[in-house]
Amino acid sequence: SGQGNPDDMAIWIHPTDKSKSTVIAADKHGQVYVYDVGNGGQAIQVVAPPGNEPGNIDVRYNFPLGGELVDIVAHNRREGSDQIVVYKVNADRTLTRIDNNTIQTAATYGFCLYRSKSSGKLYGFTTSKSGNSQQWELVDAGGGQVDGNLVRSFNVGSQTEGCVADDEYGVVYMAEEGNALWKYNAEPNGGSTRTAVDSKSGHLTADLEGVTIYKTGNGGGYIIQSSQGASRFDVYQRQAPHAYVASFNVSGASSTDGIDVSNVAMGSVYPKGVFLAHSGSSAVRGVAWDVIAAGEGLTIDTSWDPRGGGGLTPTPTGVGIQGDIDRDGDVDIFDYNILVENFGSTSCGNVADIDNNCKVDIFDYNILVGNFGQS
Repeated sequence: SGQGNPDDMAIWIHPTDKSKSTVIAADKHGQVYVYDVGNGGQAIQVVAPPGNEPGNIDVRYNFPLGGELVDIVAHNRREGSDQIVVYKVNADRTLTRIDNNTIQTAATYGFCLYRSKSSGKLYGFTTSKSGNSQQWELVDAGGGQVDGNLVRSFNVGSQTEGCVADDEYGVVYMAEEGNALWKYNAEPNGGSTRTAVDSKSGHLTADLEGVTIYKTGNGGGYIIQSSQGASRFDVYQRQAPHAYVASFNVSGASSTDGIDVSNVAMGSVYPKGVFLAHSGSSAVRGVAWDVIAAGEGLTIDTSWDPRGGGGLTPTPTGVGIQGDIDRDGDVDIFDYNILVENFGSTSCGNVADIDNNCKVDIFDYNILVGNFGQS
C-alpha cells in the first residue's frame, strides 16, 4: 500500500452491505488511506491532505449538510499544521474533503468526534502534547462545506493523544500518556471535572495511547486502552464504575498507538466484528473479535448498530437511578451540568426532564440533588 506509519484508524460501516465496510487509516507521513474490509484489505483510495501529519481519525454518521445526511470522517493535522480536516463518505466509499480550510486549532496531537444525544450537535475534541484540549462544534457553513466553532478548552495535565467519546453516555475518555485514562463530561459546558478509569499505578503501562469502545445492544460493552509500554491492551467495563476486566496482546503488534474496534458483523472476513491495532512496525493488524473474546471471556454481541437512531438511545442493563441523566450508572456532577444547561426547557422528551412533565425545573433539580452520589 505504500503506507509509512498508519498512526490511527477508524472503521466506517456500510449502510446496506456490511461486508463493504472500510478501514480509514491516517498515515502521519502525509496520507489518508481507505481500505476495503471485504476484499483482502485492498486500498480503495489514497487521499493527500494539504501539508503533513494527519493525526487521529474518527467517524460519525448522518450529519445534516445542505439538506441531506452525510457520513463524516475527520482528523486533526498536527506538528504545526494544527487544523481539523473533514470529509464526507461518497456512495462509492471514497472520501471528499468538505471543511472550508478554516478550522484552525491550538497545537494538536490527537483527535476524536462526539455527537450529543441531548442536542444532536457534532463536536471534535483535539488533544495536545502540552495537555491542552479543545472542543469544536462542527457546523454546516453552506455551499456543502463544514466549519468549526470553538466551544470549550481544558487541560488534561500533560501529553495526551488518544481519545474516544461515548455518545450514548455523554462522556469522552482521554489518555494522558504518562499518567491515567480520564473520563470527562463531553458536553460543551462539561468543564474540567473528571474521574480516572485507571492509571499507571493500576493496570496500565505508559505510554497510554489509543483508546476505543466496544458497544453492545444493551448499553454495555468495554473500554479498551492501549498500554504502549507493554504492547498490551487493557479492557474495562463500559458502564461505571469501569471495573478492570482483562488484558490481551495481538501477535505482531508492538508499540501500538491507535486502535479501533467494531461489534458489527462484516461478512465472512469478520462475522463477529473486528479489533484493529497500529503496530510500531508500520502495519495495521486486524483480529477477529470472537478470537479475542474467546481467549479473555469477553462478550460477543453484533446487535448494536452504529447507524441505528444515530446511536443515541441506550438501554443500559439494570434499573436506572433518577437523576442519572447521562446513564453512566451514577448521579454526579456530569448529570448536574446537563440539568443546568437545559434548565427552563419546556420541550417534551428533554434528557434532563427527570419527572417527564415536559419541563426542566426545580422538581427535576430536587430529584437529582436527592440522589446525588448514588450509583
